[in-house]
Amino acid sequence: MRSQLMRRQLVHCCPAHERLFLLAVFLSSALAACGGNDGPAGTDDGPAFPPQGHVWIVFGADTVTAEIADTDEEREHGLMNRDSLPDGEGMLFAWTNEDIRSFWMKNTYFPLDIAFLDRTQTVINVSQMQAQTETIHRSDRPAMFALEVSQGWFAPRAIGAGSRASFVFGPR
Repeated sequence: MRSQLMRRQLVHCCPAHERLFLLAVFLSSALAACGGNDGPAGTDDGPAFPPQGHVWIVFGADTVTAEIADTDEEREHGLMNRDSLPDGEGMLFAWTNEDIRSFWMKNTYFPLDIAFLDRTQTVINVSQMQAQTETIHRSDRPAMFALEVSQGWFAPRAIGAGSRASFVFGPR
């Protein structure tokens, strides 16, 4: 009862405060109802993290959602025996150390681009790989990561040697 009396006194005493309060309530309700597409990840824009076993590899405004291959078995199998790879998706091969890395395309049915990255997630070199070939594609320097994507994904985005990536890992 006392709070109602105090509120009435405040309202009657200071009508400008009541108008400001009502304006603030109205504006916050309107903003909440509008939503928008500029919110942080995890809202209507999509998930806050990649799916389990995946990583987002971000090159400025461009992002690849990649499966993670970080065991010998996963790295050996890679993208072999698959029919396709959707645009914007790929596979990240990861090791615990830097070394010269080598890849081929045996039993891989579609052409790929591969980017070799060092421990700082900087691209060392990019190579185009033709489907079902045994041509060896190597990193120019020791690499800790290799990212395979559909052929032609890197070039139009001007991603090449010296480009920096950042990784956002999903739950493992």
